[in-house]
Amino acid sequence: MWQTADTTYTLVDTSSATRILQTCTKMAFYGEKITDSFAYWFGTDGSEHFARRFPFCDATHGQELPLGQVGIVFPLNDDAFLSLGHESKDLRGVIKLLGRTER
Repeated sequence: MWQTADTTYTLVDTSSATRILQTCTKMAFYGEKITDSFAYWFGTDGSEHFARRFPFCDATHGQELPLGQVGIVFPLNDDAFLSLGHESKDLRGVIKLLGRTER
């Protein structure tokens, strides 16, 4: 998973005859969680949770997302996210559908 000088990312649209959408040498956070337009990074800074997204092939122009989530987050599309985790008061699993509040 470590990026090397020879790393190339190819974005492929499997639903179209023109399959290759874009090829680039850098993608934010290895493009592990993506939607049709962005690569996402979810994490913590101390006790604060954050959600950031980056245009494909552009790791320098990230955008903060005001999700305020706890748990593991999966982007469903550019405006909806699934959060899997637990509430601090209750150890039962909690599934939340989160949406962006800003455009």
